[in-house]
Amino acid sequence: MQSKIKTKDFIRDLRNRLLISYDNQIDQANNIARYIVESILSYSSNDLIIKDEIFISQNDLNKINYIIDRHVNYNMPIQYLFGTVDFLDLKLNIEPPILIPRQETEYWVYELINKIKKIETLKLNILDLCTGSGCIALAFAKEFKNSFIYAIDISQQACNLTSKNAEKNNINNIKIINSDLYNKLENIKFDIILSNPPYISLEQYKNLDPMVKDWEDINALVAEDNGLKIIKRIVAQSNHWLRRNSEFEIYNIPQLVLEIDFTQGQSVSNLLLNNGFSRAKIVKDLFGKDRVVEGYL
Repeated sequence: MQSKIKTKDFIRDLRNRLLISYDNQIDQANNIARYIVESILSYSSNDLIIKDEIFISQNDLNKINYIIDRHVNYNMPIQYLFGTVDFLDLKLNIEPPILIPRQETEYWVYELINKIKKIETLKLNILDLCTGSGCIALAFAKEFKNSFIYAIDISQQACNLTSKNAEKNNINNIKIINSDLYNKLENIKFDIILSNPPYISLEQYKNLDPMVKDWEDINALVAEDNGLKIIKRIVAQSNHWLRRNSEFEIYNIPQLVLEIDFTQGQSVSNLLLNNGFSRAKIVKDLFGKDRVVEGYL
């Protein structure tokens, strides 16, 4: 049996229940409320604008109440509750404690893909370290079908999830390796190395939102040495695994791309310059914060 309810009233009530998790930021809570309703009831965002009333079954109402309870009272991220996340044109499965892909990562991946599209011969070897859900590796694999991507993570669960996501998105030009960074790589050279490594310091971690601390893998977030330990290991060995690509030089495309904390730009740039890179460039995210350091051979 279905009940008929006023759309605006229902969204407002859900929003008010969510406000505590979003520091009373009405717009953010409202967006989450709408997303929950759209997902459970299979409505589009336009439906919720156009329809004065919507129909809801008791079963669907129970699902919505369960999601809000887990989200508000147990700090469980919405992405884990629904088990999926969009990343560019990928539909990815996501599960705790694998790192949830962020908008900031999606932004730089999109920008870099568009840069690389300028190259005429798109038969590249691409390495993605600390792949997590596989979002970066799979985005490149889907876009550059004649290239081959190696996706590496120290977590077997992350590797398994990346494999599922490759199958879900019908992607075959990828090899997934359970390894501590470069340790289990074959004797191969890459045109570009990408990574969103652990880069948060332990001090920063203590102040993170409970939705992050309570659910996402600390090993995917935190690194020793003020968040730089893994980055230093990646950079130190990167030259051994990279081959010069003249087209990259012509089109001003980096051969090492590292996501960073916004406080680490200068430190990581200096690290690249001290490890054989001729140039390093700090790239800001869509919020104007330092988010990526690019290395050029």
